[in-house]
Amino acid sequence: MKILITGITGDIGNDLCSRLLKSRHTVIGVFNKNIEKARSIKNQSKELGNLTLYQGNLNDKEFIHYLFEQIGEIDVVINNAGINSDNLFTNMEYTEWNEVIETNLISNIRISNEILHMTEKKHNKCLIINIVSVSAVYGREGQTNYSFSKGGVIGLSKLLSTRENLRTINIAPGMMDSKMVDEVPQESLETFLKYTSLKKKGKVSDISDLIDKILLMESEYLTNTTLKLDGGFMR
Repeated sequence: MKILITGITGDIGNDLCSRLLKSRHTVIGVFNKNIEKARSIKNQSKELGNLTLYQGNLNDKEFIHYLFEQIGEIDVVINNAGINSDNLFTNMEYTEWNEVIETNLISNIRISNEILHMTEKKHNKCLIINIVSVSAVYGREGQTNYSFSKGGVIGLSKLLSTRENLRTINIAPGMMDSKMVDEVPQESLETFLKYTSLKKKGKVSDISDLIDKILLMESEYLTNTTLKLDGGFMR
């Protein structure tokens, strides 16, 4: 399959890239600023398979349009890029709202628009996999902007799934062992894990495992759904 991954230089994107190349997929990766990490990923992938990288800002609609013109037909799009800027709702500045919503939701809308044009014009099928969060499912104090942006992605995916030749699957991770989670205050992390059945963080490889298995499925009946990968988070 030909697979587009956004945010490929992050912990999840990097692991996804390696896993999908090992499974003999063709991967197109998008990154914004981390050129050094992108070079490392490119060098590590030389013996694994076919990887092409594009540098650009997903908040730039002209770049997104250019990207899809270059890559042509695509089988799977994994919307993985995202940022957080946590704060209590009453203390949150509008810039914190705007930056998170622009990156996590609006860029997803722009990508979805290009996918719609592609499937309608070329009549090929496409699977959209969104990396969201349990914050989008339950809501999280101190993450109102992040919860809102990722919840909006879930809402958008419901509408897209009704279109011909499109399937949508959301994966909602809990606290995974990643740089983003490393920035979570220890007290908040401990509270989260207290209400998690397994009482521990997940691994980014858990996400890659799940996506790899979804892509191996012959059935196309899995769509318009959100799969929680959260160790049994209960609130």
